[in-house]
Amino acid sequence: MSNFRLREKALLLFVLIIHLLSVFIIWQTFPHLADSGLSRLFIPPVAMFICWIITSILLAKYQCYDEILLPVMAILAAIGSLFLLRIAGGAGAAGFDDASRYLNEYNRQIMWFFIGWAISIAIIIGLKDYRRLASFKYIVVFAAIILLLLTTIFGHSVGGQQLVLRLGPLSFQPHDPVKALMVIFLAAYLAEKRDLLKLVSGFRGIITGLDLRYLGPMLALWLTIMAIVFKHNDLGAAMLLFSVMLGMLYIGTGIMRYIAIGFSMLTVGGLAAFAIVKRVQTRVYTWLDPWADIDNKGMQISQALMAMGNGRLLGAGLGAGFPDGIPVLESDMIYAVIAEDLGLIGSVFIIALILILVGRMMKIALRSDNDFGKMLAAGIGITLAIQAFVIIGGVVKLIPLTGIPLPFISYGGTSLVTNMVLVTLALKVAMGKKASG
Repeated sequence: MSNFRLREKALLLFVLIIHLLSVFIIWQTFPHLADSGLSRLFIPPVAMFICWIITSILLAKYQCYDEILLPVMAILAAIGSLFLLRIAGGAGAAGFDDASRYLNEYNRQIMWFFIGWAISIAIIIGLKDYRRLASFKYIVVFAAIILLLLTTIFGHSVGGQQLVLRLGPLSFQPHDPVKALMVIFLAAYLAEKRDLLKLVSGFRGIITGLDLRYLGPMLALWLTIMAIVFKHNDLGAAMLLFSVMLGMLYIGTGIMRYIAIGFSMLTVGGLAAFAIVKRVQTRVYTWLDPWADIDNKGMQISQALMAMGNGRLLGAGLGAGFPDGIPVLESDMIYAVIAEDLGLIGSVFIIALILILVGRMMKIALRSDNDFGKMLAAGIGITLAIQAFVIIGGVVKLIPLTGIPLPFISYGGTSLVTNMVLVTLALKVAMGKKASG
């Protein structure tokens, strides 16, 4: 493996060029963005590129064989920051009062990127052996429960959901780090118990008390977290955590009965939530017919559908769409903004990038020489895939919309940092191996 990782650096340079050209187009479309200094538009892409190059050098030093994950993560992060800038420009050109808010969100997202990068560098340098994480699996899941309990007690409500925990001037959504902690716990637990789970299931052919002996602790801890998440009224996070657990359980054991039981639980839980929780009823009715209440509950999805329709095949052009009427367009609906400006080709390109990201995770999992590494890399891939499916599926009206971020692209510092850490952990799994093409 070349110490210079030429292919990786060439791809990162390509990302920089595309990022700078896109920022130039945004500046030409919305010249008022340069009122506070033209350099502020072009410094972030260059600074991000420098960060990626430093990361690439460190990955070469620690013999990481994967040269694709980093550039894919770089281009997704570049697209996210670019479209946050585009949203701010469009709102300012339209004279909207919240234009300055969007610009501040763009600046905060750049700040969170550097925080996530610093944490990633600390993991690459400081975490000598990622397998040591498996020894702390119960501490990890305990930390996840504590985070959610703190949010339950001290959290602040956003849009009817108790999501935000504030620490001085900083605020973050604990559900994102909880997602990462759950992946680490599940990877460690399944790596340790997978043979026992296979053995007892194969012995009886049905779910027995022996299965529950080993599934019990994992299910109990998971149900505790799910109960707290349900209390927060964040069904998107609940769906994500449930799906991740099922996916990792299947990869770890290969036993379809667990998946069948899991989907049965999901169906029963979904019907119960629909019967009890008014927010779920609203989401389902809006999904079935957003046009029935287009000026109120159905505005978000109907406006998104019209924006994507306006994009057609090639898009209206970067900055040429009119997505400003879509509620929460910088986070929940940023995929619709991309689809309007870049068309079907651009929106499919986003899906392709995520599939490449997930595919590389699975390749790393297959090549890992230990069970924990296999489960960790696969779990990270499953998590990013499900998260992308849930939000994109909601935006295009395939499934009811749940407000979770599109990985690396949607506005949200906690989500960006968490996903950068997860990909960095996958890169740690890929370290110390010889490249094989």
